[in-house]
Order: sequence, then C-alpha cells, then structure tokens
Amino acid sequence: MILKKQVKHRLTKELNMYYEKILQVMESDPDVALNCLENETGIQQLVPYFIHHFNAELKNKITDEEYTKTICLMYYSLFNNKFLFIDPYLHEMIPSVITCVIGKSPTREVRLLASDIVKYIYDTYGYTYHTLAPRIINTLLSVYKDDSKTEESQWAALYCLSKLSNEVIENNILSNPCLSSKESVIDLYNKIQREFK
Repeated sequence: MILKKQVKHRLTKELNMYYEKILQVMESDPDVALNCLENETGIQQLVPYFIHHFNAELKNKITDEEYTKTICLMYYSLFNNKFLFIDPYLHEMIPSVITCVIGKSPTREVRLLASDIVKYIYDTYGYTYHTLAPRIINTLLSVYKDDSKTEESQWAALYCLSKLSNEVIENNILSNPCLSSKESVIDLYNKIQREFK
C-alpha cells in the first residue's frame, strides 16, 4: 500500500496506470507483460518500482513455481530492454535472482531458469563491474560448501557455477583438494555435465 501511494505521488498518471496494468497482466497473461517490459520505451522511471514489487513478491510466493518463474522472466525482460539503464539496480536484482537458485524453497525448474539469468548477468556485467563476478562466485561457493544447506540448494549452487564457465569450476572446485577429493562432488559435476551441457 505504501509503495502504491509513492507511485501515485511521484509518477505521472500515465506511468502509474501502466505500472498497475503490468502488475495485473503479469498474473493473467504473463507473456503480454513480459513482452511489454522487454520492448517498451519511456518506462525508466518505473524500473525501481517494478524491482521493489518483484523482490517483495518473491519473499512471499517463492514456493509458487509458475509465479516465481514469471518473476524471474520479468527480471530478464528488464535486462533485455535496450531502452533501459539497469546498472544502478543490479545490487537489488542479483540477490533475488540468486535466491531463486540457492534458496531452500524454489523448485528444480525455477533453479534452472534463475541459473540462466545469473549466467546472463555474469557475462553481461562481469567485465564492467569487477567485483560482481567474484561476489556471485563466492555466494554460490559458500552455499555449496555449507553442509547445513539442503542437498537441492547445494546441487543448484554447483549447477549455477558450472553454467558460469568450466574455468570457474576448475579454479574453485576441482583445484581445491578438500572439495575435489570428495567422490560425490565429481559424480555430481559429471552428472550435471551429461544432463545439461
């Protein structure tokens, strides 16, 4: 409610109506909403509001597979909109996308989709922002190494690392005696390679 009041206060009537419409269509006809966010011009002002909404929705509905996949794709549409400057909002988007990879609640399909988006972020922005790639890698590694995490979360962390590049796996997993000596690690990595490469 507070956010909606802020939107109405700070945005033009047209932008406010567009924002409300996208949120409605996102649930009733996601493909239309995705297409709008990817191709629409003149919605730069709406970016922080969309991101705030998507982040809040993920916290409450991450167990809803289809809805969470839609939100992941909405993020991806924002990234792919050539008329938008997304860089200032990366720090707000990346944690939510990574949560969809390594959180304890997402389904396997959500994890796979979110991993693709992490890969896109890594490839697109990693060279521009030098701390971005190491932070992504370290976040995934910390989950993979943490035995208190669920097996599914650890699997997803390794899968996402393998998506980033073979070099990432070699430098951070296979070259680490403590990790590479575990047969389960090699078996899991080889299985991922067979299934998804």
